[in-house]
Amino acid sequence: MFSFSTPGNGAVAGIIAAKGEVIKDVVNKPIIYDVKVLNKKGEGKIESVVDGINWSIKNNVDVINISFGFSSDREGLKKAINKAYDNGIIIIAASGNTMGLSVDHPANYENVLSKSLLNEDLQIDTYAATGKIDYSAPGVDVYSTDQDGGY
Repeated sequence: MFSFSTPGNGAVAGIIAAKGEVIKDVVNKPIIYDVKVLNKKGEGKIESVVDGINWSIKNNVDVINISFGFSSDREGLKKAINKAYDNGIIIIAASGNTMGLSVDHPANYENVLSKSLLNEDLQIDTYAATGKIDYSAPGVDVYSTDQDGGY
């Protein structure tokens, strides 16, 4: 089971589970939860993020994907991430679009797999963070599903 924690995660879910003509799923029959912790503008409180992580722990998800971050360390977030990790959950987080600056939190935490993006030439994108990067993959002009049923 996958848990997603951002309003823009439909694109990530589409890459994982799409059954369309343009893109195909990378995981067979996933169970995906959209754990909404930010508002439509991508804003929210750290307490909402922690609540979303705790909901994911309670509901025994296997993977939490967090496609946003904070420039500074947040003790409550770090504790929730460590609790999820201690419960056997894989946590993946975006390293941030910091234009070559440091990796955002929670991606910068030890128990989180940080992800970054490559451009169409398979080079680190100029918007990408640098530092603790565990994985990089194409992230510019990547097709996924949209909320209206298109791509």
